[in-house]
Amino acid sequence: MSHEPAELTLLLVRHGETDWNAQRRWQGQRDVALNETGRQQAHLLRDRLRTNYLTGTPYLPGPPTHFFSSPLSRARETADILSGAFSHPVPLTEIPDLRERSFGKWEGMTMEEVHAVHGKDA
Repeated sequence: MSHEPAELTLLLVRHGETDWNAQRRWQGQRDVALNETGRQQAHLLRDRLRTNYLTGTPYLPGPPTHFFSSPLSRARETADILSGAFSHPVPLTEIPDLRERSFGKWEGMTMEEVHAVHGKDA
Protein backbone atom coordinates (compact mmCIF):
# COMPACT_ATOMS: atom_id res chain seq x y z
CA MET A 1 0.00 0.00 0.00
CA SER A 2 1.45 3.35 -1.06
CA HIS A 3 1.30 6.27 1.31
CA GLU A 4 1.92 9.34 -0.78
CA PRO A 5 2.18 12.58 1.17
CA ALA A 6 -0.82 14.85 0.96
CA GLU A 7 -0.41 17.85 -1.29
CA LEU A 8 0.24 21.04 0.64
CA THR A 9 -0.45 24.54 -0.57
CA LEU A 10 1.30 27.33 1.28
CA LEU A 11 0.19 30.91 0.80
CA LEU A 12 2.46 33.63 2.15
CA VAL A 13 0.84 36.96 2.91
CA ARG A 14 2.47 40.11 4.21
CA HIS A 15 0.51 42.27 6.61
CA GLY A 16 -1.43 45.29 5.37
CA GLU A 17 -0.17 48.87 5.52
CA THR A 18 0.65 50.69 8.76
CA ASP A 19 1.20 54.41 9.26
CA TRP A 20 4.93 53.71 9.48
CA ASN A 21 4.86 51.91 6.12
CA ALA A 22 3.12 54.93 4.61
CA GLN A 23 5.73 57.25 6.16
CA ARG A 24 8.57 54.94 5.00
CA ARG A 25 9.76 54.37 8.57
CA TRP A 26 11.76 51.34 9.64
CA GLN A 27 9.28 49.18 11.52
CA GLY A 28 11.14 46.05 12.48
CA GLN A 29 9.80 44.47 15.65
CA ARG A 30 7.95 47.52 16.91
CA ASP A 31 4.29 46.67 17.30
CA VAL A 32 2.76 49.19 14.89
CA ALA A 33 -0.90 48.50 14.15
CA LEU A 34 -2.57 48.39 10.75
CA ASN A 35 -3.99 51.67 9.54
CA GLU A 36 -7.31 51.95 7.72
CA THR A 37 -5.66 51.35 4.33
CA GLY A 38 -4.04 48.19 5.73
CA ARG A 39 -7.41 46.94 6.97
CA GLN A 40 -8.96 47.65 3.55
CA GLN A 41 -6.10 45.75 1.88
CA ALA A 42 -6.68 42.76 4.16
CA HIS A 43 -10.43 42.82 3.46
CA LEU A 44 -9.82 42.98 -0.31
CA LEU A 45 -7.50 39.99 -0.10
CA ARG A 46 -10.02 38.15 2.10
CA ASP A 47 -12.70 38.67 -0.55
CA ARG A 48 -10.34 37.54 -3.31
CA LEU A 49 -9.41 34.40 -1.38
CA ARG A 50 -13.08 33.62 -0.78
CA THR A 51 -13.92 34.05 -4.49
CA ASN A 52 -10.93 31.98 -5.62
CA TYR A 53 -11.66 29.22 -3.15
CA LEU A 54 -15.32 29.04 -4.21
CA THR A 55 -14.42 28.93 -7.91
CA GLY A 56 -11.74 26.27 -7.35
CA THR A 57 -8.61 27.95 -8.69
CA PRO A 58 -5.51 25.70 -8.81
CA TYR A 59 -3.48 27.74 -6.32
CA LEU A 60 -6.20 27.47 -3.68
CA PRO A 61 -7.42 23.89 -4.12
CA GLY A 62 -9.10 23.57 -0.76
CA PRO A 63 -10.00 25.46 2.36
CA PRO A 64 -7.15 26.46 4.67
CA THR A 65 -6.51 24.20 7.60
CA HIS A 66 -4.36 26.59 9.60
CA PHE A 67 -3.07 30.16 9.78
CA PHE A 68 0.31 31.12 11.20
CA SER A 69 1.19 34.66 12.20
CA SER A 70 3.79 36.76 13.89
CA PRO A 71 2.58 37.96 17.30
CA LEU A 72 2.82 41.58 16.11
CA SER A 73 -0.64 43.15 15.95
CA ARG A 74 -0.36 44.14 12.26
CA ALA A 75 0.24 40.52 11.25
CA ARG A 76 -2.27 39.07 13.69
CA GLU A 77 -5.03 41.46 12.58
CA THR A 78 -4.33 40.69 8.91
CA ALA A 79 -4.61 36.95 9.64
CA ASP A 80 -7.81 37.48 11.64
CA ILE A 81 -9.39 39.39 8.74
CA LEU A 82 -8.32 36.73 6.20
CA SER A 83 -9.76 33.94 8.31
CA GLY A 84 -13.16 35.59 7.82
CA ALA A 85 -13.11 34.39 4.21
CA PHE A 86 -14.13 30.91 5.26
CA SER A 87 -17.29 29.60 6.87
CA HIS A 88 -15.41 27.18 9.11
CA PRO A 89 -13.15 28.18 12.00
CA VAL A 90 -9.46 28.06 11.05
CA PRO A 91 -6.95 27.80 13.90
CA LEU A 92 -4.34 30.55 14.15
CA THR A 93 -0.97 29.97 15.76
CA GLU A 94 1.34 32.83 16.62
CA ILE A 95 5.02 32.09 16.00
CA PRO A 96 7.46 34.63 17.49
CA ASP A 97 10.14 33.73 14.93
CA LEU A 98 7.90 35.09 12.16
CA ARG A 99 8.41 38.65 13.43
CA GLU A 100 10.29 41.00 11.18
CA ARG A 101 13.96 41.41 11.91
CA SER A 102 14.98 44.00 14.44
CA PHE A 103 16.46 47.23 13.14
CA GLY A 104 17.49 48.43 16.60
CA LYS A 105 17.88 52.19 16.88
CA TRP A 106 16.66 52.65 13.32
CA GLU A 107 13.13 51.53 14.20
CA GLY A 108 10.76 54.46 13.92
CA MET A 109 13.17 56.44 11.76
CA THR A 110 13.03 57.25 8.05
CA MET A 111 16.16 56.62 5.98
CA GLU A 112 16.75 60.37 5.86
CA GLU A 113 16.68 60.45 9.68
CA VAL A 114 19.05 57.47 9.84
CA HIS A 115 21.50 59.30 7.56
CA ALA A 116 21.19 62.52 9.57
CA VAL A 117 21.97 60.72 12.83
CA HIS A 118 24.36 57.99 11.71
CA GLY A 119 25.83 59.40 8.50
CA LYS A 120 25.44 58.41 4.84
CA ASP A 121 27.36 55.13 5.34
CA ALA A 122 24.68 53.79 7.71
